[in-house]
Amino acid sequence: MKPNLRISFFIIGLLISLYLLVSYSVYKGILICPNDGCDEVAMSPYSKIIGIPVPLIGVFGYLTLINLSIFKIERFLTMTLILAFLFSSYLMIISIFIINTLCFWCLLSFLIILITLLLQVKDKIKRINKKGFIDEQIS
Repeated sequence: MKPNLRISFFIIGLLISLYLLVSYSVYKGILICPNDGCDEVAMSPYSKIIGIPVPLIGVFGYLTLINLSIFKIERFLTMTLILAFLFSSYLMIISIFIINTLCFWCLLSFLIILITLLLQVKDKIKRINKKGFIDEQIS
């Protein structure tokens, strides 16, 4: 995946997290949401982890991913994407199976993490194949 495209995805995720953080902190509700689930998720007890608003965790996560991409620290980028995917998956499971609703913005953030992780893994496999590691192990 081209670094600029990856950074663009992460900037979109950062903007979503900032929007949710401001809406949640200042307005005590999500201002614009295509469905009814955003406010339910934002006002649930699961919207904070040890007192920290989940959108704030998202802001720091996306800032970390942007910096890792800019400075081309691939190993930590992949590990951070895996952690972000696990965290986002956990939040999606909570949203769907415990809160029984889905926040559009949360789903969009989850998809950004999922797509960038899949493309990162695809790039890693391509690089491994170019170096011949897989071919040597098979033969």
